[in-house]
Amino acid sequence: MFFHVSKQQTKTILPGANCQVNGFYVTVDNGWSQHKQILYKGYALGQNLDIKVREKNFNECPGNYTILDFSNGFDLYTDDSRSYPLYYNSTTVSNIDQTLEEVWIDGSVCYSDDRFAYQSKKEKRIRYTPRKQLNFQGVVDTICGYLVPIVENLNTNLPLFAADSGGVDSLLVASAFDYVGKSYRFVKRTQQPVGSDLWGYKQLYYSDQPHLQITGYCGDEVLLRNPLYCQWLLQSEGVDLKQEFAKVSHSYMKGFFEANYRKKLQTLYPQFATRQCAFNHVANMIVNDFQMWHYNETITFTPFRNLWLIEQMLYADADTIVKQVVNAEVSKAAILRLSPKNLAKISLHKNNKVP
Repeated sequence: MFFHVSKQQTKTILPGANCQVNGFYVTVDNGWSQHKQILYKGYALGQNLDIKVREKNFNECPGNYTILDFSNGFDLYTDDSRSYPLYYNSTTVSNIDQTLEEVWIDGSVCYSDDRFAYQSKKEKRIRYTPRKQLNFQGVVDTICGYLVPIVENLNTNLPLFAADSGGVDSLLVASAFDYVGKSYRFVKRTQQPVGSDLWGYKQLYYSDQPHLQITGYCGDEVLLRNPLYCQWLLQSEGVDLKQEFAKVSHSYMKGFFEANYRKKLQTLYPQFATRQCAFNHVANMIVNDFQMWHYNETITFTPFRNLWLIEQMLYADADTIVKQVVNAEVSKAAILRLSPKNLAKISLHKNNKVP
């Protein structure tokens, strides 16, 4: 789901359509659909994206989609938690040209007075408000209660593939498909370059066959297994994750922590005196951590990229966060509830990092 729209003609930089629409030069990757002067790609939860476009229902909803509307100048519409970074200047809007000015999640780009301009989206900001924290069971309930209807409301005729990676996040999402009775096929991920230097795309199963791929992208961050984010959240409660990992000889996350995060936590910066300050900072980090959107005929299902879910998870209590970041116990409990057979498929070590 890559695009580059400009009032100035540019060289072809993507493998799909390269055309002029209503005075704009447009280049996109493969897999986009077109209705009159509207280009679109992705999926909308609870709605059929084709129908949504034809009815010109551009209200934001959950999913992972983009609509480029050239019917009357230019309008950009996305799902309610835009999955990709956005860049612009007065003549161009793009999600691939990093030389332009970046637009974070609380903003967008509009076209008026013959130029592209910044548009505020302050409602995208997640901010702490005092409320009761969620205990372990409450977090498991929240995840399962969120995933099941999301999967049920996924409207697609594409074949469903799931990465056979042993990752706890992708297996959790696959378990929701098992729970609602939607079948999919496990596939081995390829390492071939697919036209993007972003790390996530090098881990996709890539095929020219149009399909929807079940993924667990953003799971580390949203489901409280990023050790740095979790340490910030736990800091004001006197919890030291270095000590928590030292208590266990083996866990799903221990090797990953030792290889990638122990040194980061030696000189933890910034420091947060309250959970509220940490909450706001971590929320901002997560929502602006753009990991995965679609590429050519591979449509990626990314349910953890959701503003509501992100906010709910950040209210987990300290004991629950520790159990999750050390050994993915919350995720395993959710898998046990949705599809117990998938527990046996979880790798012993995240990303095969052996402590």
